Amino acid sequence: MCLVTFPTLRTWVAASVTLLLSVPFAGAAQERVHLTVDPDAALSDLAGIPAAALDSLLGADAKRLGGLLVVQDTKDRPGEVRRRSGVGVLLVSRGAGPTLHEVAVAWPPGEAASDLESACHIPGTAAEFLVAESGYYPPDSDEPRYGRLFRLLLEREGGGWRGRIVEFTRLPEGTVDLEGMACAADGREVLVILGERGGGESAIDGRLRWTFLRRGAFPERITLEERPFDSNPALELPRDITGLYLDANGLLWVSSAEDPGDHGPFRSAVQLAGTVRFGGADPITLFPVPIPVYVDPSRKIEGVGPGVVPWIPLSVVTEDEALGGSWYPVIPR
Repeated sequence: MCLVTFPTLRTWVAASVTLLLSVPFAGAAQERVHLTVDPDAALSDLAGIPAAALDSLLGADAKRLGGLLVVQDTKDRPGEVRRRSGVGVLLVSRGAGPTLHEVAVAWPPGEAASDLESACHIPGTAAEFLVAESGYYPPDSDEPRYGRLFRLLLEREGGGWRGRIVEFTRLPEGTVDLEGMACAADGREVLVILGERGGGESAIDGRLRWTFLRRGAFPERITLEERPFDSNPALELPRDITGLYLDANGLLWVSSAEDPGDHGPFRSAVQLAGTVRFGGADPITLFPVPIPVYVDPSRKIEGVGPGVVPWIPLSVVTEDEALGGSWYPVIPR
């Protein structure tokens, strides 16, 4: 993709939005496929499953609109039995709407993931994904999260799903509150962009951090380049990054949120943040100010990804703490 200037890109986006809003099916589809989930199963992030991969795993189905890999922040707690793997498949079909299926994951011995907060599909692969924990915490700390990034292969097993961990690496110390991930690829080389949310008591800015990895040769621990990221100041959302999505055109989408407590009130938004080009020391070109394209006045968006519903380019997952969560497609405005 050729990078374009900010004014030109704004014009292109506006033209696309006008086209999308003129499609009558879009509004009806958004209402029909809304999914609400309970607090224990609330979704933290999502990644698109390519249509060809779904066809090979499930067989063609004219009623199926698409599928998503989703992660949940299931945590390992001493003395507690985990009820969920933290990974699921969300299938969206005409008429039946969305259905959520847990994925049985064979984690490496002694390395079961805890508090998965981000996921992305590896472009150029049928069904390979990266999933990451929320940050690095020493194993002897009070937080049972150890900052790992896993390469997961999604497969069918009987009538269900399983995830096989192909390899994993560890995030550097100092990686905290990681809530979004986006991927680009060139052959076996993968550009991994990670988003640290910012906000909270420290009132720090969000951070975009990135590295290049080679599939089949993950190092024991990675190093990351970084730069600060501020959500649009007019939104007044303290958590700058709660999700990342890099679409097929190289556009980088970011969700941001406000979370004052377990019962809200929540606010959040999706913004067009910039563009990404594979290669180079700094592959990310940010706009001077992110462009808000969708605002939710009552939910906490924790992930943004592909829409899977025809004519709708984006979808989001919310994790509304004690109030549960939801998944639904959105139309940029």
